[in-house]
Formats: sequence, structure tokens, C-alpha cells
Amino acid sequence: MDGSCNNKLNPTWGMSFTRFNRLIPANYDDGYYAPRRARSGKTLPLARVLSRILNPDKKIIDKKYTALVMQWSQRGFLKCFPAETNCCSEKGKLVRDPAKYPLCYPVLVPQDDPDYGKSGIECFNLFVRSNTDVDSGCTARGGVQNQLTGTTHYLDMSLVYGSTDKEAASLREFKRGRLLTDIRGNQEWPPHGDTCDKKAEVCYRTGKYSL
Repeated sequence: MDGSCNNKLNPTWGMSFTRFNRLIPANYDDGYYAPRRARSGKTLPLARVLSRILNPDKKIIDKKYTALVMQWSQRGFLKCFPAETNCCSEKGKLVRDPAKYPLCYPVLVPQDDPDYGKSGIECFNLFVRSNTDVDSGCTARGGVQNQLTGTTHYLDMSLVYGSTDKEAASLREFKRGRLLTDIRGNQEWPPHGDTCDKKAEVCYRTGKYSL
């Protein structure tokens, strides 16, 4: 259930709540955990600015990639173990200074943003930094903090079935191996969750997260 014992020589490999392995060395600004800067030493461009430049509001038909790439990329992102830190209020106001809260790294909205600038929205709490080995009381490996996975390391649908016995039990009907479901529109769906964005039309309770 937790991904352990898939490798007899290294039984902890692939377990949930363990460190990710890095393909390239960490590149923190302070060499430990602070978000990196540009080579000039200045802060990097805001995500909203880059989004408008790199993803303009026009139809682009890609000959190589489909929406499936986005779906699997999103799955990889969700495997992280996000810290429970709200940097923005429900109205999009910055409530914590990112400089004083290491886990606070919201998407900031520039004042001239064509979509949100006039609405007074200052930020989005979309990308809270994930918990690390140091946050969990472990020693930083390699002299830097390392992110933890919230699910197993395998493509085993643990996001649906859970990564611990407790999570799995909360999702099961204990009849004929079935999962709990809700009936909506004469169809079975995952049970309702209560941890999604309040604006979400529907929220499913699955595995580690609500989707």
C-alpha cells in the first residue's frame, strides 16, 4: 500500500513520504532552500508575466503533444506533499510576506495584469511549496532541503486508492472489494470531498488529495 518492499535489497525505495531523487543538482539561491534568482542576481520574472508571453490567448495546434501530456505532468506535480500554508486570502489578498515565510511562494499578480489587475487580486495560492525532509525532522541530504512525495513513487494509482492503510480504509466499502461511491445523475462517482477550492463545481475525495 505504501510502496515499500518492491525492492528486496532496498525495501524503502519508492515508499510514500520519502525524498524525491534529483536528476540535476539543486539550484537554490542560498544553496539551501531559497528560490533561485536570475544570473544577474535579480528576481525571476513573475509567473503571470511568463504565462501571457509563452501561452498567448490564441488557438495553437501542437503536432506532437496532446492534453495527455498535461494530465501526466499534473499527476507528477500532485505527488508532492504540499505544506498547509495559506499565503493568500480567499479574495486574493497577500496575507503573509513570502520573505518571512519560507513555505509561502504564491503566484503574484502584477498591477497591469489584463485579466486580474483591475479586480484588486494580488495573488493566487496555487503553488504552495512542498514539505521537505527538514520539515519532517530529518537531516538535509546533500546539504540542501529535499522535497517529499505524498504518494508512492510508482504509477500505481495511489492518488485514487491511497498510500496508507488509513487512507485506503477511508475510501473502501468493504464489500466485494469496492470503493465508496456517490450516486449523481444515476451514475457512480468517487465520494464527495471537502478540501477543494470553494469555487470548484465538484470535489472528489480520493487517495491523498481531493480532486
